Amino acid sequence: MNNYRPISLLTTISKILEIIMYKRLAQYFESNKFLTSAQFGFRKGFRIDDAVFSFLNRTIMLLDKRKHVGGIFCDLTRHFDCVNHNILLHKLQYYGITGSSLSWFKSYLENRKQKVCLSPNALDQVASSKWKVVVNGVPQGSILGPLLFIIYLNDLPYGLQQDSLPIIYADDTSVLLTANNEAELKNKINYELDYLTQWFSANGLVLNMGKTNIMKFTPNTRQNETFQIIYHNKILTGTNNTKFLGLELDKNVNWKKHIQKILPKLSSACYLIRKMYSSCNLNTLRMIYFAYFHSAMEYGIIFWGDCGKQKNIFAAKKNTQNYDWITIKGYMQNALL
Repeated sequence: MNNYRPISLLTTISKILEIIMYKRLAQYFESNKFLTSAQFGFRKGFRIDDAVFSFLNRTIMLLDKRKHVGGIFCDLTRHFDCVNHNILLHKLQYYGITGSSLSWFKSYLENRKQKVCLSPNALDQVASSKWKVVVNGVPQGSILGPLLFIIYLNDLPYGLQQDSLPIIYADDTSVLLTANNEAELKNKINYELDYLTQWFSANGLVLNMGKTNIMKFTPNTRQNETFQIIYHNKILTGTNNTKFLGLELDKNVNWKKHIQKILPKLSSACYLIRKMYSSCNLNTLRMIYFAYFHSAMEYGIIFWGDCGKQKNIFAAKKNTQNYDWITIKGYMQNALL
């Protein structure tokens, strides 16, 4: 039940007003350069590839200089639902949103209500809860919600250490740290964890330490020692791989884990196309290919496509070599090559 999230049902008039205010608010923040450069989500001209490149490029450069490099990969609990309205309004006011404009946003956030309805049962009865006022959170499914959320997180990077590299994509927050030795790296990780925990707590957000990962990067694939830090008298063990913006990132940056993750998806897609080949027309097969094979293979390929493990991906095309259809085979081979 904790995985369910409310989706706002908005009227047409509300959507029109949101579009107008969204354009004005986004232009105001971008023209005045208020938004932090660490935020890549929900911004025009910023892509998820840019965020991944910024993180990986800095990591590889530091490893080439034989620096000790570590990363903190944060996991937030119910981030969109935990935005405090009063804090958000204070932040808007700090950035110059005052007077009637601030009152508009206050009216937009206040007195929203929600309830839960269950589908009719065998007796055609519908069970529902009572209406309750939403006291926290930005409306999910709305046009303004994502922009208000990144404004809410906008001041997070400014308390980090100067040589740290924060990468934020919507709520996905990662921090790259560098040091001259392992002891210094552990101290920096402790400092940043303290700051992140305090900032999230002060802003009404919850940092899930159970799913927050720390990882020390190393170019040596044979180096298997365990990386541990002591944080508030608790031993936190570093992970060897973690999910980073949809990619499976490992401490050696060799993409072995990512290849292992997507191979089963590609094999399933090849099996599906083989089974559907005799009963589907060409357009349907193309839809299946792009939905199940191409989308899984293409994501992040600019980063992992030249790694030493990509030959396992190329082997997937063997499943299509016996087909008597040129177009789909061409799609598969061109994508793989």
